Amino acid sequence: MPSRTDKSAPSFSGNPKDLEDYLEDVVRVCQDCGKNDEKDFVEAALHYLSADDREAWKTLPQSKASPLKWTAFKDAVMAIYPGSQTKGRYELTDLENLVADQSHKAPRDLAALGEYTRSFKKIGTLLEEEKVVSASELSRLYVKGLVRIFARLSVVVWKFVTQITVS
Repeated sequence: MPSRTDKSAPSFSGNPKDLEDYLEDVVRVCQDCGKNDEKDFVEAALHYLSADDREAWKTLPQSKASPLKWTAFKDAVMAIYPGSQTKGRYELTDLENLVADQSHKAPRDLAALGEYTRSFKKIGTLLEEEKVVSASELSRLYVKGLVRIFARLSVVVWKFVTQITVS
C-alpha cells in the first residue's frame, strides 16, 4: 500500500462532491495491492485521511464494528457529508438559477458558452435521471439561458443584411 504522502495514494479534499471518488480510489488501491477484504477497505479509508477527518470518521460506530462492513461504513461516512451522493445533489432551483444568471449576460466567447453548457448538462442530466425534469423542459431551459446570445446574434445578422442591401 502506498504511504499517505505518495502521489499514488488516495486523497480526500474535504469537499463532499469528492467523497465518492475518494472511496472508490481507496477500494482500487486496496485491490491493486491484493487486499480485497472489507476490513482492509475501511482501514485504508481511515489511513489516507487528514488527521481531522480521520478523527471524525472514527467516531462513527461503523468504523468500530466487528466485523467491519464496507458498505455500512461508506453509507455512514456519506451521511455526514451532505451533497456527497450524486442522487439528490441538485434541485430544479439550481438549474433555474444557472439559466437566470446566464440569461442576463452574453457569453464573452466560445469558452464561456462551453462553461454554461457543461454546468447545464451536469445539473440537468442528473435531474432528468431522477425524473425531476423532462427532456423537453431541459431543452426549453437551455435555450432560455441563451437569450442574450440570440439577441447579439440578431444584431450582427441585421448589420450584415443591411450592409448587403445598401451596397
